[in-house]
Amino acid sequence: MTVSNSLTLDPLRDILLRYQQQQWTGKVLIEGVGRQRIRNTLFLSLGRFVWATGGIHPVRRWQRHLLKTCGQLEPATLAIRRSDTTNSNCWDYEVLLVLLRRGLLQGEGLEQLIQGILTEVLWDLLQWTHLSQLRPETCRWSIRDFEGVRPSNTGILSHAPALEVSSQLAIAQQQWQQWQAAQLTPLSPNLAPSIRDLEQLQHHTSAKAYQRLQLLLNGQRTIRELAWLMKHEVVACGRFLRPHIERKSITVNPVADLPRPSFDPPTSIPTNQPLVAYIDDSPQVRQTLETQLQAAGCRTLAIADPLEAVAKLVKQPPQLILLDLVMPIVNGYELCAQLRRVEQLQTIPIVILTGQDGIVDRVRAKLVGATDFVSKPIVPDKLIKVLQQQGVFR
Repeated sequence: MTVSNSLTLDPLRDILLRYQQQQWTGKVLIEGVGRQRIRNTLFLSLGRFVWATGGIHPVRRWQRHLLKTCGQLEPATLAIRRSDTTNSNCWDYEVLLVLLRRGLLQGEGLEQLIQGILTEVLWDLLQWTHLSQLRPETCRWSIRDFEGVRPSNTGILSHAPALEVSSQLAIAQQQWQQWQAAQLTPLSPNLAPSIRDLEQLQHHTSAKAYQRLQLLLNGQRTIRELAWLMKHEVVACGRFLRPHIERKSITVNPVADLPRPSFDPPTSIPTNQPLVAYIDDSPQVRQTLETQLQAAGCRTLAIADPLEAVAKLVKQPPQLILLDLVMPIVNGYELCAQLRRVEQLQTIPIVILTGQDGIVDRVRAKLVGATDFVSKPIVPDKLIKVLQQQGVFR
């Protein structure tokens, strides 16, 4: 089946429901061409959804749902080998197969992850088809299907849910209607907010909210990611941001997707090499630090959620802790003070990493027990100097 040109909500729903009625198995490729090319892929087995991928931020979406479902997993350090995957076009599903074989993902968590990703892909499709109706002359769509094609050459996850098309469309439709009811129709949750007018934002928010927004709105986190970090529904986050966007105290802009995980064979690092922990909510920074530290001859312990830092560091004490200053929920100063109150961590050097390099910041870092204070960006020469100064190599 191939459908081209104008694609509206009702035909899209009818086409997908037809696959359900026919108990069809295969891949459905939905492409939209306008200001940018948008490609989404849905996989069905016997007329039920089993996987969805593509869109603007496939890596960000996959990583966020993986962390939401399995907070103990660090996507940057999964050590997936190229031989573990058989279909690079559906790498995200392949990684789930690997995690399932390793016993790291199962049951309810697997169902929650797949359903969350599927609902998000369908939601985006509903918004894009709605907006294409408003600008039919600039948007062209096509739907192609490929019977029998599965997301992995090894088949379908044996314990994965097969989700009914009609019920999943209803869930996505309900969320899209809530977004419309909040007067957010033209706003994409895949855009990244940043502060444009500090003074005006401070005037229209409480002191606590203003302080938190300064930490969160860095132009690198999408509205979906902000909602997850703040533990709010996406529509609630959009509703909060809308008046500030209208006043132009906050602006929203596109942000690039994250790079795909590397499937190169991991380098074996001897256990007698020093262990360095780094606490940072940014996947890009964690990936950079991991690469540089391993190149310097260190083992690494990545911590994305500051609330999990104490437990992980006590379980596996490192020779050095690198701590990001600007993080949501708990900032670097607060976390550093918490770490210093733990007996097992009191003598471990803590180096705060930040873009704020003023004398007041340095004094405050010393007051909460930080050993040193290093400005970003972290480059290899600077990192090696820190490792040497803090006695990591002895």
